[in-house]
Amino acid sequence: MSATIANGAASAAGKSTHAVGDATRTLATLPQAPYADAIHAELAEAGLPPQFLELGVEWGAYRVLFLRLVWPPQDDLLGATACADGLSLRWSHTGGWSAHTATGSCLLPIVRLAEPLLVVDAAQHYAKHGLLKEWVEPFDARWTHAGHLDAALAAWQQREASQ
Repeated sequence: MSATIANGAASAAGKSTHAVGDATRTLATLPQAPYADAIHAELAEAGLPPQFLELGVEWGAYRVLFLRLVWPPQDDLLGATACADGLSLRWSHTGGWSAHTATGSCLLPIVRLAEPLLVVDAAQHYAKHGLLKEWVEPFDARWTHAGHLDAALAAWQQREASQ
């Protein structure tokens, strides 16, 4: 299951959630949705909204919750260094944050449920420099609501284990 939230003129808030479904189902199946909303809001406030924000569950040997922020190649918000390769920031409940371009990837040195302003700082850095210059986090902090998301993730994992 996944939902794609795309920026566009069709929505006053800058995103469409038509594919996500009702809120109760979203929080039960995609507990990372409030975290994604908080990060999207901070990125929009900073003038760096991604063209796409995707959240969902990856199916494999085990299920992994994820969210992905995408600035495709030639995005006007990317600097000259990053423009050709595009940029994606990815989060998973098992691996935390990573940055990806068409030519490489790296793990972000931040906690799994990092403060959204840290994600914004990383996005601004990679949007300007691509992966050519290492990003150093300016501070270390967990998201204010990380405890709530930790509980929701634990409940989700328990439901998954019992199925």
